[in-house]
Amino acid sequence: MLEFSKWLASLTRSAASGFKKWVYKRTLLGVTLPSFHITHILILYHLTTLIPMNAKIYLTFLIAFASHSSVQSAHHPKAAKHVVFSTCSKPGTLALTYDDGPYRYQNQISDYLYDRDIKGTFFVNGYNYNCIYDKDVVKHLRHTFAQGHLIGSHKILGIKPKFFRAPYGEHTKENLKVLKQRGYVVVDWSSDSEDSMGASAKKSKAMYTKLAKKYPSPQIALNHETYKDTAHKVTPHAVTVLQKAGYELMHVSECLGMGSNLEDLYQWVGEPSERDVRNFPLHK
Repeated sequence: MLEFSKWLASLTRSAASGFKKWVYKRTLLGVTLPSFHITHILILYHLTTLIPMNAKIYLTFLIAFASHSSVQSAHHPKAAKHVVFSTCSKPGTLALTYDDGPYRYQNQISDYLYDRDIKGTFFVNGYNYNCIYDKDVVKHLRHTFAQGHLIGSHKILGIKPKFFRAPYGEHTKENLKVLKQRGYVVVDWSSDSEDSMGASAKKSKAMYTKLAKKYPSPQIALNHETYKDTAHKVTPHAVTVLQKAGYELMHVSECLGMGSNLEDLYQWVGEPSERDVRNFPLHK
């Protein structure tokens, strides 16, 4: 912790241009970063009074890299052909995506979709509402994974993610260059339910009703699994009106024409990691 405290102090003093250069140089060139855990980065990310937005964006990208410390920084998987996708490429297809989990409503959403032979996409965080190492979270996340939904996630599943979504959809050219070097495919969205901005279930449902009229224009729709109304009201309505319009609902890999096999969804697939709270200081 002493090492991290010193690093934090020096980092906050140069959080704008200095931090930008510090992160970019070390991640892109493969220089070893100080020994810190994803928790430290997430804590730093939320220190909004200390760190300006452009530095926070860089911190978020570090979250993805810190989650995969077992991968040597000098090893760069084959870069994705494209960098940023904001909509599906196949006409008549639509991907329902869910951000900010894992949360208590995830399996309610994943079960609903699974029962209707629909594959969703879940971009989850390592530590947001709940810690990804918590027993119940691990159980629920593995349940979602086993159902065949696509997850941009942590090593608790034994996979290295291929698909990545930036916070607020904000990224710079430098961010994208690093992500491409790391083999990630960056996914934005073309339609937003606005649930995270306080939209009522009625308003979000109206968005999907309007979106259904755009068939067969391909779409990627943004939702957040952390809202009860999104799980219980908006998702069922979205599925009903979109399928009635003729849309095929699928995860982003399939709708982008990148494949639906397990090896198409992730950079590599192995065995799940053990839950080890010793590596997560906040949960000792």
